[in-house]
Amino acid sequence: MTPSHHRLAMARLAFDTIEGIEVSDIELARGGSTYMIDTVAELDGDGTEIVLIMGPATAAGLSTWHRAHELARRVTIAVIQPTGESPAHLDGWRTSSIFMDPVEASATRVRELLQGPGGPEAEATLARLVPPAVMSYIADHKLYSA
Repeated sequence: MTPSHHRLAMARLAFDTIEGIEVSDIELARGGSTYMIDTVAELDGDGTEIVLIMGPATAAGLSTWHRAHELARRVTIAVIQPTGESPAHLDGWRTSSIFMDPVEASATRVRELLQGPGGPEAEATLARLVPPAVMSYIADHKLYSA
């Protein structure tokens, strides 16, 4: 697994130019095992609505999360779904849906492309999936190389 300080740096680079988004290090600063409810409790003090954005598979497992009932009272779940599907509904949770065309992107796929033989097709796919600042960071720190 990539060390947390690298993952934090890449997240900051990826979202740096998007207004209204802040990448936080509170889970890293807390140290040890951490649960989403702990993070939400720490962020919840200023009255800002907290929305957790996730895919349908993650949303389906929310009831198994640590202190799920308390989490359900404190957050809204935004489920990313393919355009044309019915809106998400999770019993006991405030939900909304974010509809979009499917994107074949995953951290696993990006690592595979970075570790593979390369070539124009791999480079074009990486350019579509990874912001240039993040690609530079990966290269500068020799992350994910074969």
